[in-house]
Amino acid sequence: MRYISVTWQRIRDLYAGRYDPESLRVLAYSYWEFLLAVVCISIIGIAVFGFYIFSGVIHNLNAPFRARSATPDATLNRAQLDETLNAFIAREAAFNAAKSAPPSATDPSK
Repeated sequence: MRYISVTWQRIRDLYAGRYDPESLRVLAYSYWEFLLAVVCISIIGIAVFGFYIFSGVIHNLNAPFRARSATPDATLNRAQLDETLNAFIAREAAFNAAKSAPPSATDPSK
């Protein structure tokens, strides 16, 4: 516990004398070491988390396949499919007709 209080005291003294070049150098060095420690801990944490997720996926590959439901999905009805295709063909024809004969618009600058 004494180590922590002594460290806090030194940090406070360094910060109080941050305008002194000697204190500024030590403060900058301490800040740089702190940033390096944070980056290293972050990289290690990301690697451990990635390994955890990857191992979970690998273990799930061996699991048996589970279907969503016991009954198969309904098959397509030929009449509904033809009706839908005819509606799309009609929309395409209407689009091509509108594209070939654009509406006339008056020039707003005149």
